[in-house]
Amino acid sequence: MPVARAVFCALPPLLIVALHLAGFSFVVPLTDSMEPAIPAGSLVLTAPPWLVKPRVGDVVLYRLRLGRGYLVLHRVVGATEKGFVTKGDNRAFADPWRVRRDDVVGVAVLAIPWLGLVLVVLRPLALLALLWIATFLAVRGLLRLLLRRPDHRL
Repeated sequence: MPVARAVFCALPPLLIVALHLAGFSFVVPLTDSMEPAIPAGSLVLTAPPWLVKPRVGDVVLYRLRLGRGYLVLHRVVGATEKGFVTKGDNRAFADPWRVRRDDVVGVAVLAIPWLGLVLVVLRPLALLALLWIATFLAVRGLLRLLLRRPDHRL
């Protein structure tokens, strides 16, 4: 039973790594531009554009060529020879730029409301916990090396 539990606990991180290696992305939109379909703070999974071709009506994640190259999550509302016309569902007007196909990072395939916000809040705590665990394991390993005797266990 311990082996089955270990395998069960290892599956979610392995699935996340496999999805990432396959080109999938996890994003958390922090604005209300896609509400009500995708509330701010949702966890959104996007598939790579080579796997899911963007079409009118799809929500796409794309790299904005202005400024620092921010990622934007908006719906495709049209297509021209210059690229996709995009618009946030909660915005009155379409974006003033055209999104080229090679700027599309992914197509949204799953959105879980509020989960992203929870992860954003817990992320620093999780990193702190990992740091504590790593420190504990390093100290424990060092003590084992220093206090090693054939019949002694820590």
